[in-house]
Amino acid sequence: MATPSLQTYSRVAIALHWVIAVMTISMFVLANLMGNPETPNRFALYQWHKSIGITIFLLTFLRLGWRLTHRPPPLPEDMKSWERRVAKLTHIGFYVLMLGVPLLGWALVSASPLGIPTKLYGIIPWPHLPVLSGLEDKKA
Repeated sequence: MATPSLQTYSRVAIALHWVIAVMTISMFVLANLMGNPETPNRFALYQWHKSIGITIFLLTFLRLGWRLTHRPPPLPEDMKSWERRVAKLTHIGFYVLMLGVPLLGWALVSASPLGIPTKLYGIIPWPHLPVLSGLEDKKA
């Protein structure tokens, strides 16, 4: 049996991992609450959902930048080659989701005929995607 590596992820990598993980879990909780018509303040929950999604999107870029400039610890030496490939593909898949899902949400909000503006945490105005924001005008 191989001896465990003494190398670990950096504190920044660990912090980004857990902040994004907690925010992602909170998105599922918010989505369940938003889907219930009896939930009070649903509009505020939608704004929080959008704010957290955009924050995940931005933090993922920070996380990617950190990962590209700071080598992660090596995988255990006793891992089989197929396990290494699956681990790498899973890691890539999570990055695709952490970027793709918020981007799809942003696109959905941008193309909405309601045109409800997004304010990050009720403070910072966030623009709609310019390519999609005029779609509702072209449908009429």
